[in-house]
Amino acid sequence: KEDPVEMLKMFAGDTISIHMKDGSSAQKVSGNNMVNGILARSVELTPLGQGELPIRELIAATPEQVRTVIVELDFCCEEMHTALQKSYDYMVSNNFASGNK
Repeated sequence: KEDPVEMLKMFAGDTISIHMKDGSSAQKVSGNNMVNGILARSVELTPLGQGELPIRELIAATPEQVRTVIVELDFCCEEMHTALQKSYDYMVSNNFASGNK
């Protein structure tokens, strides 16, 4: 399983913004069995702070040149505007972002 914090550190010098998706991911098949040439995974996206993403650790590891963190939701377990508002509230209330000033 990939470690997003280590990946961010690995590419820190090239990172100018961060796109965050939170949720959970589970492999649908056992072992290394492939489905259509890839490992089948189930992905459930949630508002930021409600999934498995280590957001606190990612923010702490964010390179100095990054000024923008983007909430990315392709789909979500709840209504999209509500999910975006919850993500915004989570980031601002935890001092991970300054919000719309």
